[in-house]
Amino acid sequence: MPQIADLTRKRIFELLNALVIVLGCCSISSAQPSDPDLSHPNADTQNRVLFLGNSFTGHIARFLPQMMADAGIPRENAYFYAVGGAHLDQYVDADAAMDHMRDGMWTYVVLQEQSQKPALTGLLNQEFHLAVDTLAARSRQSGAQPALFVTWGYENGSPRHPDLMGDYQMMQDRLTENYQIAATRSQSRLVPVGPVFAEIWREDAALARQLYADDGSHLSSAGAFVASLIVFRFLFDTSGQVDLPEQTLSRLDHAFIESLISQVRG
Repeated sequence: MPQIADLTRKRIFELLNALVIVLGCCSISSAQPSDPDLSHPNADTQNRVLFLGNSFTGHIARFLPQMMADAGIPRENAYFYAVGGAHLDQYVDADAAMDHMRDGMWTYVVLQEQSQKPALTGLLNQEFHLAVDTLAARSRQSGAQPALFVTWGYENGSPRHPDLMGDYQMMQDRLTENYQIAATRSQSRLVPVGPVFAEIWREDAALARQLYADDGSHLSSAGAFVASLIVFRFLFDTSGQVDLPEQTLSRLDHAFIESLISQVRG
């Protein structure tokens, strides 16, 4: 029975993976990029980024394409595989995603693991590192720089693992530490979404809590905007103006978070 369950899980992932390709092509190609303007002097319009992750990566797909278009960066320069609940080791055997990696002429391939796995110990932690090593090597073989999407800790930690992730800070510390280890092992760049969230928590816990959805792990609209902004600043445009969508942040909070991103970026 375990073998049947594993095969079924893999088949479901392959079908969802194929669906992501179809939806991704339709959504990415549906709008034309804006012309570059003087408010984005540092925008890198040549960067092409492939994202491999799950629903946490899906948050980025919500706002990043519009940020890119506003900066004169073609929307098709970002492509998202965001299958809910996916683990990175599933992408190792996902033929469509691997073909897309090889054929896309990407600048970066961004890897995002299941939200708790890097903070765990034992076999699951080993699986995380092995998957990163494998996918990072394949990224370089395709001509892309691998990058690791450091995710955020849950608002109240993980009640399933109180000894490792008993609260937000414990979980974030373990996630950040293990992504850093994986980046060193695999010679990957870090996209420090989680570390920027940690700075927000340290400076303004009430604002940090506004970034979470009701389940305490996924993000609200404000949180999805912030996560997208961090990715945008680290991979596409370090300083250009970003319009603030409705029902996300106040202008004051937006400016405050931009300052924290700049601090983390150095």
